[in-house]
Amino acid sequence: MGFLDNVTSAVNRRTAAAGRGADKIKLNARIGELNKQRQGLAAQLGTSLYEAAANEKDGE
Repeated sequence: MGFLDNVTSAVNRRTAAAGRGADKIKLNARIGELNKQRQGLAAQLGTSLYEAAANEKDGE
């Protein structure tokens, strides 16, 4: 392999690594969004269960 091939190969590896880093940042941001959504849904479920239990108790 010649010098230019080595340089090209190194540039390609670094470019690929930078792309993976950007993808990782995007995925981590999406995971954070999904975790917030999950927490909101869990809170709604808890509220619904609490209200259902309270209504059942009142209906006894």
